[in-house]
Amino acid sequence: MRCFIAIDLPQEVMKEVINIQQNLKSQDLFQGSYPKQESIHITLKFLGELNSEKVEKIKEILRKIHSKKFDATLGRAGIFDTKFPTVFWIGIISQKLHMLQQQIEESLKEIVSKEKRDYTGHITLAKIKRFSQRQKLLDYPNKIKIKNISFKILSFSLKESRLTSKGRIHSTLEQFTLN
Repeated sequence: MRCFIAIDLPQEVMKEVINIQQNLKSQDLFQGSYPKQESIHITLKFLGELNSEKVEKIKEILRKIHSKKFDATLGRAGIFDTKFPTVFWIGIISQKLHMLQQQIEESLKEIVSKEKRDYTGHITLAKIKRFSQRQKLLDYPNKIKIKNISFKILSFSLKESRLTSKGRIHSTLEQFTLN
């Protein structure tokens, strides 16, 4: 099964993200895909394809992670890979988010390979497939006005991503509450 570790978003944040996503769609800057509301989250770690034995080991390890609840804030919009844009996102501002991600990364290093890229806490607004005006696309994140919304991170989850005829469906395998 294809798995990842993520943080679900509170309703107030989700409302702002959906609003920005709809505005982005209306700009017609690129062709791509937009995650459905039920699939929007903050990814902490992508795990890839795992067998049920590995999933159980990962659950055991994640249960041992002790981190306190913390605050995060919506940040600026951005695009990954400015040479060939692939993902349109909203950043998350929180040093403790990075600390939690590093703790998870380190805890799982014997089971899944460590991420080579530096972690950037973010919410994916869209995956970019094709575009015609690269510079216009790259300039657009600076034009997006994002409400200054702070929110509590109370838990994280191990999730499964299944591909269906209606697209990807994410389901929670286990939720891990922060202290």
